[in-house]
Amino acid sequence: MSSLDTVRDCAEAECIYKIWAYHSGDGMGMETCPYSVLDVAQLLQTKFAFISGAKAKNGAPVLTFPDRPNLPEPSDEEYRKVVTYLCSIPPMHETQMGFVLLVDRRHSGWSSVRTTLMKLSGYFPCHIQVVFLLQPHGFFQRAFSDYRSKFKEDLEYKVVSMDTPEEMFDWVDAEMVTTDMGGQLEFDANEWTQNRSAVEKFSCNTEKIAVNLTNLIRKMDIACTPNDVQGTEKQIKEHIAQRNELLEDLESSTGHGQTLLECIKGDNPRTPMVQLSHVLDVERLIIQLEETKRKFEEYWESHYRKLQQSLQLRMFEEEFKAFQIMFERDLSLLETQMKEIGDSVKAVEALIAEFDVYEEEKKQDIERGEKMRGDGEQYIMDDHYAVDSIRPKCIELQRMCEQYRQLLRQRREILNKSQELQERIEKANKWCMDGVDMLTNLKLQSCQGNEEVTRAVKDIDAFVFSAKQLQLNNPKEFRQLFDTVMTSETRTAVQKVLKKVEDVQMMCAKRREELLSQTATSRPVQHPVQPDLVTASSRGQTTVPEYNLKGKSAGHQRRAGKQGQQPQTAAPQVEKSARIRTDAALPQPHHKGQGHGGRSRSNQGSTSTSSSLSTTDSTDVARTLMQSSEGPAHQIPAERTRSSVASVSTTSGSSGISEQMLESLHEKRQHVMKELIDTEKTYVQQLHDILRGYYCEMDNRTMQHLIPDELVNNKDVLFGNLEQIYKFHHDEFLKDLQSCADCPTKLGKCFVNRKDMFQMYSIYCQNKPRSEELRTQIGDNNPFFKECQRKLDHKLPLGAYLLKPVQRITKYQLLLKEMLKYTKDNKTCQDQLEEALNTMLEVVRIVNNSMYHVAIVGFPGNLSDLGKLLMQGSFSVWTEHKHEKIRDIRFKAMQRHVFLYEKAILLCKQKEDVHGDSRDAYCYKNMLR
Repeated sequence: MSSLDTVRDCAEAECIYKIWAYHSGDGMGMETCPYSVLDVAQLLQTKFAFISGAKAKNGAPVLTFPDRPNLPEPSDEEYRKVVTYLCSIPPMHETQMGFVLLVDRRHSGWSSVRTTLMKLSGYFPCHIQVVFLLQPHGFFQRAFSDYRSKFKEDLEYKVVSMDTPEEMFDWVDAEMVTTDMGGQLEFDANEWTQNRSAVEKFSCNTEKIAVNLTNLIRKMDIACTPNDVQGTEKQIKEHIAQRNELLEDLESSTGHGQTLLECIKGDNPRTPMVQLSHVLDVERLIIQLEETKRKFEEYWESHYRKLQQSLQLRMFEEEFKAFQIMFERDLSLLETQMKEIGDSVKAVEALIAEFDVYEEEKKQDIERGEKMRGDGEQYIMDDHYAVDSIRPKCIELQRMCEQYRQLLRQRREILNKSQELQERIEKANKWCMDGVDMLTNLKLQSCQGNEEVTRAVKDIDAFVFSAKQLQLNNPKEFRQLFDTVMTSETRTAVQKVLKKVEDVQMMCAKRREELLSQTATSRPVQHPVQPDLVTASSRGQTTVPEYNLKGKSAGHQRRAGKQGQQPQTAAPQVEKSARIRTDAALPQPHHKGQGHGGRSRSNQGSTSTSSSLSTTDSTDVARTLMQSSEGPAHQIPAERTRSSVASVSTTSGSSGISEQMLESLHEKRQHVMKELIDTEKTYVQQLHDILRGYYCEMDNRTMQHLIPDELVNNKDVLFGNLEQIYKFHHDEFLKDLQSCADCPTKLGKCFVNRKDMFQMYSIYCQNKPRSEELRTQIGDNNPFFKECQRKLDHKLPLGAYLLKPVQRITKYQLLLKEMLKYTKDNKTCQDQLEEALNTMLEVVRIVNNSMYHVAIVGFPGNLSDLGKLLMQGSFSVWTEHKHEKIRDIRFKAMQRHVFLYEKAILLCKQKEDVHGDSRDAYCYKNMLR
């Protein structure tokens, strides 16, 4: 059995070894006997000694030494082998009782008796109860009675001498004594030896199977799992083949045992006593094989599950790597495509069509990533052995999918805004072309009568009023709407189209004035002219101003008289603002050769500077707001510049922010920023104290005697993922905030960029009820907590500090709101802070929803398959039944807590304090897809 001893270092192999040793040791004793039946077959076949399975009346095994006077006595070594082997055949509990020996020496001499008895005394390996000696017959042998008595006194066991076999039947039944010694038992030494040889051969085969089995188990246990899917699949196939081969050997060996059992039993309805020991040994070996097979199947079930999990892990890792590589490639591609916005409507439409195809492909990739994350979460729920490797990848998959969606949304928004911008530019260009065509047609037509002039003026007014549809009038709104798609080329295009619109408006105003001047002497015509859309809206004007014919005509006549021209009725002037203009009442000279941008206007004729200013001064302001750092697109004339500056300065005086207010806002921002950083430092220090003073002390050997039994191996339950939160704030977030100390405008990006990292608070808050339950069970006054609190010199117990992360995650939004109050002077910073505030509100909402999510009980499926939890709340629910009686009875509303997921709606019933731990639970009732 030494071969089995070499494989007992494996746990499963040791178990199988014990099964083998138990059955073999109790049955055959071969684990102690160094000889086999072949080593003593010659002596057994000559019937020197044999064990027939007979027992004395007290249950002791009987060993027989028949008389064989004509055969030589065996040597001492042969004698020792025979008795050692025969004594190993009975079961252990029988051999411990001692043997009853039947020695027949009726036809031998006293010298043979003396030799046999002395050898028994010297070489017999077990206890001898009694020796029944059939003493020698014959006249001469009887004469040595004194000699007989002398050597009996030297023996350590009792010898009972008898003359006839009947005298021993009081101790041993005649059925237990062989026929050659006067009994009734038939014994064939050759048959017994052959059967014994077959049994031992069968035992040897089963031993080899046991060795192969233990070696296979050890080999499977120490086998390293390959790092690729193909290698893992190959390993699984190899292990399955080895298992099947071993099972075949077990089945074959069991069949061999059954056949051997039938051969030994023969046709007898009952097993002969002589063969009983062989039958019992074979049956024990068969039971051993079946037990070994059962134990191996238990091991294989566990081992095969581990192999399958290894394959799942390798497939998950390879799919994750492929998804990660694709994500990095697409991320770089999307960042590059963000800059491509198109320079025309057709170009943008082509980009949108291309993006539609790309977005559809990426949605399938996102679904694949979500499915992969769902598989990973399922592995975690199934107690996969590599949970620590799968969980981070699930978190990373969630982050990548969210970033995927965000980038696709940003790209879609950019393309939509770019399309809208190009459509507005194209629409404005077409409006300008239509205006030029209209003015050209009016110039070619001869408007002789007042009706034709009136119709022409109405056409011009209607056309000018249609400029409102261009939506280019409000520069602030325009900049906010298209800031993300504005480039230097786009700004130039917008400035050019604004210049065209302005020029067409001036041409329309000039042509209108010329038409009205033709009929001013005969019949004054009052027509409400619609204001310039850009000018009126840019000043916040909401009502349509009217012409002041009396005041403007008189002023125009006075200016014309001073210049020596014939007095005429001037065109009505558009009142552009409700504010008092100091320069509007001053007479302005005509500038014939100078127009907008210093260009010649000989082809357009001359017009009054007053009219030009009233039409274009706020347009210059709009264009100034749209200009980039390169400078204005054109030069504004000196007179118009002064007028424009006067208008802007008046506006600024009424709605702007003084330098003193700016300094005050700056100081308040710095104060809030300092408070944010200081409280963050305090928070990080508090987390460090908890981890150092409590978390690490649980591993301190000098504190082990103080740790309560409930807290042993529950460190992660008490503290959750507090260590992960500390590392995030200490290593990353605090440094981000400190880098913004001198530049609060960067603060918003700190929160937005770390949005995914704040999701770790969901894990902490979900574990908080379990932590509180454990801490309450232990109590704040236990010796371990008290000693830790004393070392840290904390005035408050541990529970107050474990609440700090929950308080901190809700504190950020308050500080961001405070910062927003003092950022009205910086639009960019304000937008970033609003985005940061929305981010933290979303984080708090997600954390809050996760607390409700984990409180749902009784749901038959996997909640993660329903998608993201969007909203939740309590509602009154009515159930409508088809049966009229039930409908009449069920008139009272049911209170249900409704959970809105991405893929379904859950209806749950709130059940308070379901476990006696002051926690609410939501029992699942129904679901709507």
